[in-house]
Amino acid sequence: MPGYSVRYLIACGLLVFAGVGGLVVTRRQPKTHAAPDWASTLPRQVGGWTGHDLAADKEVVEYLAADALLARRYVRAGRALDVTAVFGTRWRSLHSPAGCYPSQGWQVQQRRDIEVTPLSPLPHPGPLHAEKLLVKKADRYLLVLYLYAYPGGTTASWVEQCLKVARSGVGAGGIVLIVNGECTPETAVQVEGDARELVGLLYPYLVKHWYGHR
Repeated sequence: MPGYSVRYLIACGLLVFAGVGGLVVTRRQPKTHAAPDWASTLPRQVGGWTGHDLAADKEVVEYLAADALLARRYVRAGRALDVTAVFGTRWRSLHSPAGCYPSQGWQVQQRRDIEVTPLSPLPHPGPLHAEKLLVKKADRYLLVLYLYAYPGGTTASWVEQCLKVARSGVGAGGIVLIVNGECTPETAVQVEGDARELVGLLYPYLVKHWYGHR
């Protein structure tokens, strides 16, 4: 993860200083948002799914320097999905899953942008913009959905996320949501459907701290 992410951080830094830095400096600095308490606010029972928290990898936590990080496994009818949510006000926290999986030995078999239909009202215009990955390591397959959230919307693009967060002011922070599940090439469609559903269910809770009770 570190080698790949450094290249992306350099690219993001160049984008910010070249095109957005002036906007951030000249605007009034926005209110800094407190880190979300997802362990309390993200439901463990939702849509028939039951979640339990997982211990986050210490090295990952230290590397990302995240303000908030939640790792949780949701299970329904014998099927499991792992959810990772990261909130950060530092650029390195807004990592790219599309880079992290290959750096950990996973080979990308499929990659495409998708739209996820929310299952409850959104605090901003929809739909949710995400990216789907199908990755393989040895004989294991993972179906991965992830999105970036910023105050006012979502994107599947890491570069766009950097620009949006810069315009909002880094104090407002940004979020990376990752949902993945074990699959085979034959069950990938079913796992993708489950992942889409879980993203749609959890997303409004994930960003609630930005919008209050709206």
